[in-house]
Amino acid sequence: MLLGRFKKIYWTCQVLGWGLIVFLNLLFIIISDKPQHYTKIFIFSTLFFWGILFTHIERNFIIRYDILNKKLVQQLGFITLSSLSIGFTINLIIYTLLWLHEHRWEKWIVLIANTFNISSMIFVWNVFYFSFHFLRNYKLKEIQNLRLETINREQALNQLKTQLNPHFIFNSLNSIRALVLENPEAARHAITTLSNLIRKFLNVHELKEVSLEEELELVKQYLEMEKIRFEDRLEVEYFIGENTLALQIPPLTLQALVENAIKHGISKNPGKGKITIHSQFIQGKFELCVFNTGRIVINGDSTHIGLTNTRRRLQIMYGENARLTLDEPEFNLVRSCVEIPVTSKPKYQKL
Repeated sequence: MLLGRFKKIYWTCQVLGWGLIVFLNLLFIIISDKPQHYTKIFIFSTLFFWGILFTHIERNFIIRYDILNKKLVQQLGFITLSSLSIGFTINLIIYTLLWLHEHRWEKWIVLIANTFNISSMIFVWNVFYFSFHFLRNYKLKEIQNLRLETINREQALNQLKTQLNPHFIFNSLNSIRALVLENPEAARHAITTLSNLIRKFLNVHELKEVSLEEELELVKQYLEMEKIRFEDRLEVEYFIGENTLALQIPPLTLQALVENAIKHGISKNPGKGKITIHSQFIQGKFELCVFNTGRIVINGDSTHIGLTNTRRRLQIMYGENARLTLDEPEFNLVRSCVEIPVTSKPKYQKL
C-alpha cells in the first residue's frame, strides 16, 4: 500500500514536472521573434517523452545498483555523469529529428548550450529524486529507532517488574514464616492477606501506570499483614491529598518505599516504629513520601533492590523529570520520596 502511494507520487511528479518544462520551453519558442514551423515545435515538444523515458530508465538503474545507499561522493559523481549523459543523448535525438526535417545542422555552440540546458534539467530531477529518498530513508530510520527504543524500554521495564515480584513475595513469605509457630491464627490471616495481595498484584503488575488510590489499597493490605507480625511495634499514619488519589504512578512504586521502610527501618528497631505516608503537589510535581523510624546505614549488607529498581523505572519512564531520594530529615527518621511530573496543576491542595 505504501509502495503504491510512492509510485503514484513518482509518476505524478514525472508528468507534472516534464509537462511544465516543455510548456515553458514552447512558450519561449512561440513568443520569440523568429517564426517557427509547427513541425519544429512538435519536435521540441517530444522533450516531454524523452525526459520521462530516460529519467525512468535512470531510476531503474539507481534501484538495481543500489545507488541510493552508496557513499555521498559516489552519489554526486553518478548524478553529474548521468545528467550530462542523458542531457547529451536527448539533445542529440532532438537535433537529429530537426536535421531530418530541415536537412541542416545547428552550430556546435548551439548544440553545447542546449545540451547544458537539458543536462541542468536532468540534474535538478536527480537532486529532487535523491533528496526525496534521503529524507524518506532518514524518516524511516528515525521511526525504526523510536520503535527499537520503545521495545528496549518496555523490555527493561518488564525485567525490572519481574525482578520486583520475587523480592516482594520473598519478604511476604518471611513475615508468614515468623508467625507460623508463634501465632497460627495470625499466620492463617496473613496467608489470606497475602493471597489478596497477590491477586491485586497480578491485576496491576501488567500495567504501565496505576492510580495512587489503587496503589494505596495494595499497600494497606501489605501493612495489615506486617502489623500482624509486628503487633504494637508498628504504627501507620496517612496524610494523602485528595487531589492526588487519581494521579498515575508506576505500579509498586509506593509498595517499594513502604517495603524498604519495613525491612530496613521497622524490623531493625527493637522498640516502637512508625510509618507515615504523605502525598502532595509541590512546585508543579507530585511528591509521594514515606517516613519511617530508623537510620540510613551506609555500606550496609543490603542492596536496596526495591529502591534501585524503582529509581531505574522512574528514569526509563520519565527521564530526568522524576527522581527518588533517600535522606534523614532528623535523627532516627528516614524519608524516601518520589517526585513525578504532572501535566497540569491541581485546583487545590489538601493534606
